[in-house]
Amino acid sequence: MAGKAHRLSAEERDQLLPNLRAVGWNELEGRDAIFKQFHFKDFNRAFGFMTRVALQAEKLDHHPEWFNVYNKKVYLILARAEELAVPEA
Repeated sequence: MAGKAHRLSAEERDQLLPNLRAVGWNELEGRDAIFKQFHFKDFNRAFGFMTRVALQAEKLDHHPEWFNVYNKKVYLILARAEELAVPEA
C-alpha cells in the first residue's frame, strides 16, 4: 500500500471488517479504531516487528498507538482501518 489513505465510507468498512476479523483484528469499543495482539518468542522478535511496522507507518504518514508488553506481546491499535499495511508476525 502506498500513498495516503482516505477515510472509509460505512459501506467500505462493512466490506473490509469481516476479512480483518478473520485474521485476528477487532474493533476497539468506544473508538473508531481496530486492534490486534501479536505474540513473539522473545524481545528481539517483538522489537523487530515494531521496527518493520514503524517503517511502513512512516511511509503512510500514519503512526499507530502500540504497546510492547513483557517483551513478547505487541498490542497494535490503528485508528483508521483503511491504513492497514502491517506485516504478519
